[in-house]
Amino acid sequence: KVPGIDKEKLKREVGARVHFIPPEEVEPTKYLKDQLREWEKRMNYGQEIAISARKNVATIQEEIDDMIPIHQYGIKESADTLARAGIYALQKEKESGLDRPLFIDPENIFPENGYASHPAELKELIMKSRERMTERLWKDGQPTKEGASLGVYNKKEAEKAAEDHIKVTFDIGHLNTWKKYFKGSDQEFKKWMMEQVDTLNKEKMIGHVHISDNFGYYDEHVDPGEGNVPIPEFVKKMQTMNLPNSIFVD
Repeated sequence: KVPGIDKEKLKREVGARVHFIPPEEVEPTKYLKDQLREWEKRMNYGQEIAISARKNVATIQEEIDDMIPIHQYGIKESADTLARAGIYALQKEKESGLDRPLFIDPENIFPENGYASHPAELKELIMKSRERMTERLWKDGQPTKEGASLGVYNKKEAEKAAEDHIKVTFDIGHLNTWKKYFKGSDQEFKKWMMEQVDTLNKEKMIGHVHISDNFGYYDEHVDPGEGNVPIPEFVKKMQTMNLPNSIFVD
């Protein structure tokens, strides 16, 4: 509104440097305030989009964390359950003043019964369970409250407690039912069975054995010697493994 000013010339001269020249004659302060409000709206809108985006990212990450293989989830939950059971066994052992470790011992079942029926899977489950029990007794370089209350004072003692209190019941008859899926000769199958026994014994996992006979397809529980379970070989191997005297047989 200043008289004597060529407005168009002014716009040409300053337009390249200043971005708030109004398109028509208005109150400059009002115009700038309107522009400020408009930019504030845009900034707020951008912030809302950013917040919404962060929420979406968090939701997607939660879904990714939840979408893990069932094997990975199942073994984690099972290992924690067995670890807590192992600690309970340790507690009861101390309360009762037992001379030998009181252990929990999940059993190898049939091939059709899912995970841990195979010796390699059973070994994995027991190893994870022992690791989890050790963590519950000893973590971050010091004993946990649970570990200290049970008299476990260092990591080595925690690992020994886990080894002593989480074992397996090994059923040689159940292992023989894998025969129907084995591709190889009878001798090769027997060799494979004994290798599984060696693997579990190496980790001091077998704490209880079941001995029965069958023909490799079903768990008939026929009298020893009537089927084709390599019972003599199994018994001999167990006798020569120099194992602790805490193994029970039925």
